[in-house]
Amino acid sequence: MFDNCVDESGEPDKSVDFLKDLLDLTMRMIEEDKSIYTPVLNQFPQELNVGELSAETFWLAYRDDLKVALSEHAATKVCKTSDYMNLYFRVKSFYKNYVEKLQNFSSAIPEFPEWFNPFVMDWLNENDEHSMDILRNAYNVDKASGFLPSSAHSKFSNSVVDVFTQLNEALNVLCEMECPNPEVSADMMRRFAKTLNKVLLAYADMVQKDFVHYSKNEKLACILMNNVQTSRYVV
Repeated sequence: MFDNCVDESGEPDKSVDFLKDLLDLTMRMIEEDKSIYTPVLNQFPQELNVGELSAETFWLAYRDDLKVALSEHAATKVCKTSDYMNLYFRVKSFYKNYVEKLQNFSSAIPEFPEWFNPFVMDWLNENDEHSMDILRNAYNVDKASGFLPSSAHSKFSNSVVDVFTQLNEALNVLCEMECPNPEVSADMMRRFAKTLNKVLLAYADMVQKDFVHYSKNEKLACILMNNVQTSRYVV
């Protein structure tokens, strides 16, 4: 299908929009088959389920196109990382709604998460840099304000909240991916764990370097120690 179509830009290999549009069209065609043709051909529903047959046929064709396209994109990375991530969520939703319950796929581990893995790793690498930037900014702002407690009853300051808000957002994205391939999912989590470890060690290092300047102030010293302890607890 991919080779026989050209998007409006005339360069389908430089965008993932075609793959998104093709998936949307595929869903509409499957729904049409289910709503229009199934009622007409339902005399022998056990022998012929038009909706399931349509979903399997279209998925097999789309899957082949997706594999080829993502293989080419993995070599060029011409699109933004967010474009590939958004495409993943669309493909995952399609697979979950139309494919995973089909007889020929119900016990199979899907291949498509592996094809997206290079782009997810790029996203995690970008998140690594972004998390470190947020850490440095949050700590410097916190330091400039005197490490004020994040709330009236809090024993830690705002930098802990800011840093882990960012890390939790990234973790939530990984969880929402619901990667159905255990090996690929483990690979993603291992990469995220490296970011988590990097941020925690960097935060502890910052506190260690500054602690000597606040050790005579019992309140601030306690807040700094609580910051480190809270970061360990949150993890």
